[in-house]
Amino acid sequence: MIPNPFKRPAPHKQPLFAPSTLKLSEKVHWLARRGLIDPLAYVQRHVRGTGARSMRPHAKPTTWRSNRTT
Repeated sequence: MIPNPFKRPAPHKQPLFAPSTLKLSEKVHWLARRGLIDPLAYVQRHVRGTGARSMRPHAKPTTWRSNRTT
């Protein structure tokens, strides 16, 4: 019998990350250890949903550039 390639895999029985923990990449960890960035500030901004607006508070929405190419 041929396995169905469209069948979803079984859900993980154990979460990939422990609740209330941050998993940092090696480079982000390097920056955080040296006090150059605060990763928690980025997480909080993401959770609030204010990512781009809080990065450039001086820019008006009409002056933002899109990442899309036409």
